[in-house]
Amino acid sequence: MTGQLYRTMAMIEATIAEYYAFDLLATAPHHLVSRQQLRRVVDNVDCYPEWQTPGAVWLDQQQDDTVYISIHLDRQISETITNINPYQTLSNANLNDFCVIVEEVSHFHLLVNKIHHGIALPKLELELQGEIDKILICAELLYRQTGRCYLPPLVRKICDEAYLINDDLYQQANRHVARFFYRSLPNIEHTKSRRLQQFLRKNYLQPWQDKVHTLLNDSIATR
Repeated sequence: MTGQLYRTMAMIEATIAEYYAFDLLATAPHHLVSRQQLRRVVDNVDCYPEWQTPGAVWLDQQQDDTVYISIHLDRQISETITNINPYQTLSNANLNDFCVIVEEVSHFHLLVNKIHHGIALPKLELELQGEIDKILICAELLYRQTGRCYLPPLVRKICDEAYLINDDLYQQANRHVARFFYRSLPNIEHTKSRRLQQFLRKNYLQPWQDKVHTLLNDSIATR
């Protein structure tokens, strides 16, 4: 893994922490591991469906009751963002790989925060938060580079991705996020919109049922 991958992960997590106003309880780059390291720590790791994905966060209860948490990202992702640095130019050539990194950093910090606060975290919420954060991070990065967020086309591109992935849970989370953003787009111009940020920040650590109900039914227009 390259230094560029570590820097990218650190920049993503700093943006997420600032957006949701939480302190970093752990740092994602320090929990990045290789497949070989996973094999030594997680029993039968290659039997899990996540083993086949380009990126995943691993949470495992050890025999001494310690909790093992780590992130794995395929080498190809590291190579792509090293060759085409997304923090210089985010484009179709590196968007998918960058989004994998955003998603796993998002998963890592939601897990850490909810474990810290003793709040249950279903996998559907984990996937939903990852989809939200992909849109937030990419839109802000595009704004820095071009002066525009490109929110409508970005939402379409990221939300349409789900239908290419054969995972019902992922598709369900993606539909929730698409519904929220398509309903909200007329009321926001930027992901740093005060109404949008306050809305998402307020609901970041809410219990799952309250969070999804708010996301699908409340409007940011009145906030």
